[in-house]
Amino acid sequence: MDEPREACGRCGMTAVVEMSEDGPGSVDEEHIEVDDGSARAVSPGAWLGRLTDRLDDVAMRLTYGRR
Repeated sequence: MDEPREACGRCGMTAVVEMSEDGPGSVDEEHIEVDDGSARAVSPGAWLGRLTDRLDDVAMRLTYGRR
């Protein structure tokens, strides 16, 4: 990184590309993997989404008289 860099902002991108080419990949490092089902089970967004769907269904049935 001793070579001169441009002052236009491209140097940040150049540094990132250089580091990603020379550094270890994500496959080489330890990382946590969570399957989709487990993530949905604990995700507040998933819980609220299902609750919203159920409330919408109840409101539709009450509004239009369907059971």
